[in-house]
Amino acid sequence: WDKHQVGALFYRFGQLTEAKALYREVIVGYSKEHGADHEWTLLVKSNLATLLKTERTAQSIAEAKALYKEVIAGETLHYGPDAEDTLLSKGNLANVLDEEGTVEAVAEAKALYEEAIAGHTQQNGPDHLSTLLSKGNLATLLTTEGTAESMKAAHALFTEVLAGETRHYGAGHEQVLQTKGNFAELLHREG
Repeated sequence: WDKHQVGALFYRFGQLTEAKALYREVIVGYSKEHGADHEWTLLVKSNLATLLKTERTAQSIAEAKALYKEVIAGETLHYGPDAEDTLLSKGNLANVLDEEGTVEAVAEAKALYEEAIAGHTQQNGPDHLSTLLSKGNLATLLTTEGTAESMKAAHALFTEVLAGETRHYGAGHEQVLQTKGNFAELLHREG
């Protein structure tokens, strides 16, 4: 556990090579001692996937996707498909797939965002921050699709997200301003 914490500190301070090495070492150790699907192993796999996602190389993205899929499978087994941890991991994988940008990856990301929205709404309500985050991510993806149908759906989602975030944070909060910027991009595309 200590090595995992040290790895997290390395990551926080931008020492990615050291963090990656420790995360990999901990995954091997936890897998041997507790199993590849143990909650602790899954947590470190998720942390490594998040780190790899930030590197933005083809190899790191491929490994991050594989790790997130392992994490989702394990969390689904332990907690269920609509548990908060599982839903957050689905959102993380969707982010990676969305950035990949291929037709197949975007379609998979869209489905994962929709699952996350449905699960977060069921667990926490439509105005919960986790629900709003997933809605905002889906809205951004739909904006890039650019079809009339996707733009209409994105517009409705951004309207919900902006209202919910404003209630939670206030009009001048950084997250609200980011959503306003994303919404402005959609409005620009709509003409």
